Amino acid sequence: MAYWNGQRVVEKRAKSGLSRQLLENELQSMQRLSGLNVPRIVNVELLEDVLIVRRELILGSPLSQVSLDLWPGLLKQLADTLTAVHAKGLIHGDLKPANLIVNGSTITPVDWEHALEIGQPVADLPFRAVSIGTSDPRLIWGKGTVSEAFDLYSIARMSDTTTPAC
Repeated sequence: MAYWNGQRVVEKRAKSGLSRQLLENELQSMQRLSGLNVPRIVNVELLEDVLIVRRELILGSPLSQVSLDLWPGLLKQLADTLTAVHAKGLIHGDLKPANLIVNGSTITPVDWEHALEIGQPVADLPFRAVSIGTSDPRLIWGKGTVSEAFDLYSIARMSDTTTPAC
């Protein structure tokens, strides 16, 4: 967390290489999804060769710190919210409890650096997230094409966490 013009923000910096590509992807994705349930870009700067992106701070707790009995409703809300994201041609690409902030009854996906364009061949992607337990196996193994199913798979895996074992 940082402050910019008196506002609490999340500030990310990247100079070059993969970290710069990921930050540029996150910036472009959040700009493309402006107005949806994604963090708002507050400021972008290029100081010398360092890209600085400041986005609104989403107050709340990671889903992992929220009572499991609340997860089903929150994950349903997330799936509904992502319908609009998918309609814009993107998937989040790295849905997991740490990337989902809960504030009251609202769940907001953050960390969009692994957002992917729907329809791209997975094997051709320059980068992709691999979160054990929530990433679609096709994403992990580089198979098929990017689809909404990747995000829905992650939501289903998190939903499985809320179902008691028999």
